[in-house]
Amino acid sequence: MAKNKKQQKIIGEEFCFSFRSGNIGTNVTARKFFDDHKNEIDNWWQQKSTIPIFIDTNIILNAYSYPKSTRELFVKFLAINKNRIYVTDQVDEEIQRKRPNFIDNYVKTVRLLYKELVSFCNSADFAKYCDSLNVKLENIKNRPIVQNDYSQNISDITKVISHIEEWRAETKESCAKLTQNVKESLESLCQKLETEQKEAYEDSDIVQVVSQCQFCEKLSKSEKMFLVNLYQECVDERERMKMRPDGVNLQMYTFPGLGDLNKEKECKQREGDFFHYHEMLKQIYSLRKNAVFLTSDVKKGDTATSLMEPFDHFISNCFSLTGHVYYLVDSESIPLASFRPSVIDTDSDCDEEDMSDAIPCGPIDEKDVRLSKPSFKTVTRDVFLSELHTCVRWADEYGDKYVSKDYFIYGILGHKGYEFAKSREMLDTLIKEKIVKIETNSTGKECLLIENE
Repeated sequence: MAKNKKQQKIIGEEFCFSFRSGNIGTNVTARKFFDDHKNEIDNWWQQKSTIPIFIDTNIILNAYSYPKSTRELFVKFLAINKNRIYVTDQVDEEIQRKRPNFIDNYVKTVRLLYKELVSFCNSADFAKYCDSLNVKLENIKNRPIVQNDYSQNISDITKVISHIEEWRAETKESCAKLTQNVKESLESLCQKLETEQKEAYEDSDIVQVVSQCQFCEKLSKSEKMFLVNLYQECVDERERMKMRPDGVNLQMYTFPGLGDLNKEKECKQREGDFFHYHEMLKQIYSLRKNAVFLTSDVKKGDTATSLMEPFDHFISNCFSLTGHVYYLVDSESIPLASFRPSVIDTDSDCDEEDMSDAIPCGPIDEKDVRLSKPSFKTVTRDVFLSELHTCVRWADEYGDKYVSKDYFIYGILGHKGYEFAKSREMLDTLIKEKIVKIETNSTGKECLLIENE
């Protein structure tokens, strides 16, 4: 595991989180520095960028719910940028501790599907249950894991459904042959699922690429003890502010890990995010660079403002200690994130926040998007072109060098809440104005291109 060897600061009274880092002048300087350097992260994900990327635990663990094709793209992104992707010791520990649960969750989903199909194969009288069997198979065919990872087998399931329909018109003597056809189709898919169960446990692609990233230096026992005490001091300070009669803005008393405060009642470590924050501070100081923190865990309210920025006192604290700042990037903002999960299973031993914030992933059609996330916004010209520009660049660097029309309309814009019909209208307008064009690639997909780019 790669380690950064540059001189590190020691976490202590002179180098740690504080609600107040300097005077008003310091805060104004920090904010101006933050705003003046925002353009550094415009292309943070491109190969040419050198900005350090800190990844959150959820970014890696959620990969186990990706469709295989999407997981491959994600692994490619990590591999290409491994020299500037940093993993804190806290994140490393959480990945190793929680990873088996995420793998098991995927395997559990596959195994359940396998058992259902096997039970169909062993049915004594298909014809007797043809109505219920038809419905069950339609449901199986439409499951995310089948749509994403076993789309090549949908025809097998469709074939079974067609056989069931034949029972309605065939004589009893014909049922034996149809039964055999059904079993052969189901058993073919079962064999593939059985193989998939075994391969899932290996998960070598994700583990190998993460092991090649840059690992931050561990906090010492004395540093962790200091932070445990500091965390409690932050809790106490916030509680005192809550009791003040003059109406203090409690946002000013937010601190990293506040959202995990209740973990103490569950006998879980509440200071994990607090440790992670300080590991980032130490590394930013060592690197002497601004950085990006890539996460999909922003719902707890202790990470970012509504503008997806660190709180002002976070910015001041980081700047006063390191001379630099970090920027938050929500995984939803990159094209890879506009997918839906292959695995949706709440029956898991993982922490609730680990599963609820999973990055959506996988191919999406109009029906899927409408069911999962209703569209309500009208896309503007600027938004359409900005999203398409980002998507084209991403596909060029990490994907298949093209952006399909349907994927962009339904998977990218639709996922972000833009109305399908209005997005199609905007596309037609931009085509007429010769700003965007459609070309058919070698696979027969209609692909979007920006003219003169």
